Amino acid sequence: MVTQVAQYAETDAQARSSKHLPSQEDLNVSTKIAGNEFLFQIINDAGFKVNLDHWKLKHLPDAEMLRKLYNTLTETDVYKKYITEEGRSKASERQIMEFIYKEILSKSELFLQSMDDHFLNWGDDAEMMNLLIGNYFAKPQLFNFLQLISKEKIEYARELLRTVIDKKEYCRNSSNLNSRTGIPTVLPRWICC
Repeated sequence: MVTQVAQYAETDAQARSSKHLPSQEDLNVSTKIAGNEFLFQIINDAGFKVNLDHWKLKHLPDAEMLRKLYNTLTETDVYKKYITEEGRSKASERQIMEFIYKEILSKSELFLQSMDDHFLNWGDDAEMMNLLIGNYFAKPQLFNFLQLISKEKIEYARELLRTVIDKKEYCRNSSNLNSRTGIPTVLPRWICC
C-alpha cells in the first residue's frame, strides 16, 4: 500500500488538472513522489510482484482510501519539504517511503481497519509486518520477498511439526495410558501434555 499511496500523486495531478476551471495550483501538482527511485526498486522487484499476486494485494485499497491517505500525506511538513528539494538522493527517497508507512499508514485508523477486515490475523501479524518492513527499509538490498522466512527457520518449523505429530501419534498408540490423564505412564508427564 505504501507504493500505491506514492503512485496516487499521478492520479491526483491528472484529476486536478482536468477540472473545468483548474487553478494554478491544480495545474502544478508535484508528482515527484510517483517517480521515487526507492518506489521503483520495490515495484520492479520480482519477489514483490509474486507476493502481490499470491496474496491478492493488487486491488486491496479502494480509490477513496488511497485518496484520503495521499491527502493526509500531502498535508505533512515532511512531504512538503520532500517535493521542494532539488534533485533526488537515495536517503531522501527511502525516508519519504518509510515516512508513508510509519507515520501515515501505521497511524491511520482507516488503513488499520482495512487490514483487519482483509487479513483475519492482522492484530497478531501487524507487529511482525512492522518488523519486516523496517528491515526492508533499513537494508533493501538484502531483502528477498520470495524468501521472507529463512530456509533454516522453515526446516526447523517442519521438523518441529513432525515431532509434534509423531509424539501425538505415540501418545495415542501407547498401551500404558494412565486412566485418569490419558498420558502414557512410561513417559514423563511433560512430554505428552
